[in-house]
Amino acid sequence: MDTTHADLEAGLARNIIFEGNTFNGISQPTINPAVLEFNQSSNASTWTLNVANYLPFGGNARTVSSVVAEGNITNSSNQSVYDFPAVIPNAGSNKNLVQLKWPQSCRGTVLVTSRCDKPV
Repeated sequence: MDTTHADLEAGLARNIIFEGNTFNGISQPTINPAVLEFNQSSNASTWTLNVANYLPFGGNARTVSSVVAEGNITNSSNQSVYDFPAVIPNAGSNKNLVQLKWPQSCRGTVLVTSRCDKPV
């Protein structure tokens, strides 16, 4: 991307599809939307997920289009939690984090689909 005249305004991006690249010689793939697995191994009511390395153009996490539990989400008593978390995109000072806020402390694994743009 040529930024000779101006930087990209990440907060205005719309409908960016960034996929199907072979990434020869690249150790960190970049995709949009990014479907990532996150494992929260200790009980917490706020899970902070770093998606920055996978999203293009600085990793601004503008949109979360899905959160899917993989297996059971459990609390400190090892009981299943069936509540759905509130999703906070653009979290953190660099707007590159996603936060999941649960009604109680819990742990487990989720698949999160995050985007650096707003879809049409």
